[in-house]
Amino acid sequence: MQIHHYDPKLLNEIIENAAGKYHYYVIVPHFYHTAKKTEIGGIIKKIDTNELFLLDKNLPKFRTKHMWYSRISNRIYTMLSTM
Repeated sequence: MQIHHYDPKLLNEIIENAAGKYHYYVIVPHFYHTAKKTEIGGIIKKIDTNELFLLDKNLPKFRTKHMWYSRISNRIYTMLSTM
């Protein structure tokens, strides 16, 4: 396991060094607000979507069959609307 610490440059380094070493790559795509979305997108696109798991954040531009994220805002709305 390697951690990118919210830094796209570090994630890029990790992905480049790990290319071809694993069957699957799990990314929790949380970054600082100053990170450029195009930079992050370019890094994530380096991984084959069949090998990519995205956890905890919906990234609509990336379609992978291995995606899990929480829709907490929907849950909060539903909870509050039933009160």
